This record gives sequence, structure tokens and C-alpha cells, in this order.
Amino acid sequence: MSNSAPIPDPPSSPKDVSIPTICENEIECSKPALVTCHHCPKRLCLKHVLEHNEINIVRTYALSDEINCLTHLLSKLDCQQSVENARKKLDQWKENILADIENTYTHYSNEIDELQTELTHRVDIFRESQKSKMSILQTQLAALQKVGEISQQVNSIFYSLSFCFFFN
Repeated sequence: MSNSAPIPDPPSSPKDVSIPTICENEIECSKPALVTCHHCPKRLCLKHVLEHNEINIVRTYALSDEINCLTHLLSKLDCQQSVENARKKLDQWKENILADIENTYTHYSNEIDELQTELTHRVDIFRESQKSKMSILQTQLAALQKVGEISQQVNSIFYSLSFCFFFN
């Protein structure tokens, strides 16, 4: 089947009879146009219509090959595979995020442990300091209590002595 058809006879009019139709090929051609292409409005001579048809046939083969490739791709198109790939990417993202969370948790947990150790050390120093101060205060208090007992004994003796002196 050809992509060309004979040019219909032009309507009879005085001005159409005087103008002969020339080949409308891309390359200038002075031969008379005998055929009109079916897919484009060009009027071509016999030589150029054959070339034009060859070009169109080659283009249709190329388009057919492209369609076959696309058809093959469509036949292999699998939503399940796409979903599985998306799920794998999501799971990998989740694992990465969980690893980041675990690393952050471990870092701050270690930091808390270090702060606890430092705080315990400072509390121990403070406790020892306060124990030392309390011990000194207890010693001083004990001394004062002895002084108080002595004072009471002295007062008792003084009272006894004064009692003796007044009643004798």
C-alpha cells in the first residue's frame, strides 16, 4: 500500500489550466507533481514520492521498534516490585534513624554516668568536710560540757564553801 495517491484533476477553471503544479520536495525539483502524499499536503514527482515513502517507512520501523520496547517495559512493570523497593528504602531509613537514636541515647547516658560520678565525688568531699567540722564542733562541745561540769562543781564547791563560812 502506498502513502501517495494520484493528484485529482483540478477543477476546470481558466486560471488552474495555465499554472502547472511543480514538485514540492525539500530539495528544489522542477519536475511536475503527479502525486499528493497521504500524510502531508505535499505534491511530489514520482521520484520524490518514492523517496518520501522510503523515509516514512524507515520512520514507521523506528516507531514500531520504540513501541515494542515500551510494550516490553510495560509487560515487566510490576507494582509489587516497586512497593517492595519502597518498603526496603523505608526500612533502611528506619534502621538508620533507630541507630542514630541509639547512638544519641548512649552518648547522653554515658554523659549522665560521668556527671553522676562527678556529683558523687563532690558530695563525698562535702560530706567529709562536714564530718570534719562536726567532729571539731563535738570536741568543742564536749570541752564546753566539761567546763560546764567543772563550773557546776566549782559552783557547788563555792556554795559549799560559802555555806561553811557563813554558818561557822
